Amino acid sequence: GDGHYLGAGASVAAAYTAGTAALVRAARPDDTPEEIVHRLTSTAYPADIPQLDAYAALTTVLGDAPVRARAAEGPVTVRDTASADRAANRATAFVLLGTAGVLAVLWAVIAVPRARARGWRPADTGRD
Repeated sequence: GDGHYLGAGASVAAAYTAGTAALVRAARPDDTPEEIVHRLTSTAYPADIPQLDAYAALTTVLGDAPVRARAAEGPVTVRDTASADRAANRATAFVLLGTAGVLAVLWAVIAVPRARARGWRPADTGRD
């Protein structure tokens, strides 16, 4: 391949997080597991579901902020993507129907005049 991999899901996220934690642990061997978790979570991109930033986790200089436990924050809420999925499905159907319509018009523009010129008979294949 070209050296790139696009993936999603819990298995890819777990592998990426474990690899980033290993890099942070190698760069900062004296940090406790709680400090590593704090570093990973505090340098993540803010979003509905934070996105891990491995480069920021390794390079950001954090202040003397206390390490806080993530478990005390409560459950993580996950966005409902059903409406976005429905919109994507509608867009896909629109593109497919539009493509079929364009192909039908092209067929009509090319094939109908030729068929009319032959008197609507099949084309002569040249076999006798």
